[in-house]
Amino acid sequence: MIYEQQFIKSSKDGELIAYHEWYDEQAIKIGGCNCLVMMNHGYGDHMKRYEELAKNIIKNNRGAIVFGIDHPGHGLSGGEATLVKDYDSVVDDLYTAVQLVRENHKLNNNNNKNNTPLKFIIIGYSVGGMLTVMYYHKYGSINIDNNKIEGLVLVGPLIGTEHAVIKLQDIDAPPMVIRAEVYTTDKQAQLEMYDDPLYHLAPFKRETLLNVIDKLRDIKDQVNLDNVEVLWLHGEIDLLSHDLVRKGLDQIKTNQYESHLFNGVSHDLFHETNKEQVFEVLNQFNIKIMNNNK
Repeated sequence: MIYEQQFIKSSKDGELIAYHEWYDEQAIKIGGCNCLVMMNHGYGDHMKRYEELAKNIIKNNRGAIVFGIDHPGHGLSGGEATLVKDYDSVVDDLYTAVQLVRENHKLNNNNNKNNTPLKFIIIGYSVGGMLTVMYYHKYGSINIDNNKIEGLVLVGPLIGTEHAVIKLQDIDAPPMVIRAEVYTTDKQAQLEMYDDPLYHLAPFKRETLLNVIDKLRDIKDQVNLDNVEVLWLHGEIDLLSHDLVRKGLDQIKTNQYESHLFNGVSHDLFHETNKEQVFEVLNQFNIKIMNNNK
């Protein structure tokens, strides 16, 4: 498997944004790319933590290319740590990343080897779930370059306007978000989070927080997901209440969607004790998307 990292310039201020992609070079060379999978990480997070996820997706579909960016102030991207002043500009940076992966692999609206439709799936974890919904709202309702978004995977997504995080806006200095033990019950994953110099277990920056709250309200008022397949994954003991996430999701998707609530695990499902089960559910959803409209 090939891993490559480049930089793009932020659409807002020209700051360097780290772009990451994974693919099976031999499979893409022979059979072409049949699916783009964009991953959106969470707050304080970064894309290199999702290499195992990328490898698992590609193991199950060797024609997939998995890619994503480190959000401003995250990972290898420039900017003050964890400060995101404008999530709308992050959505535009994600669109730049989509254009880059297409340019890197000379992709049009079809597989570049056998002319079958190129699928596009977006995965979003936590705040990345919010960004995934924002991206679909801006770019999914129009058929950009004939590359339709066919599936959204929302993992412990920050969706809805009644979460405890909203109340932090009334506190002058929001407290430490949470320790690693609250993100995951997996002891090894907890140690890796503490040891990772690019992972920030840090206070929620007030400007970032206010921007998140503003975007959550916009999503409630403006977004409709009825025309896209949605998979929602959530941990039973996640402090981000699954009941409130469901309420928020039901407000923007009025028709059927697939959901899984995993017992005994928390927020960061791709780094949880049951991650293999989570990967399997994700891969079954991806297979369904790949088989749609064949």
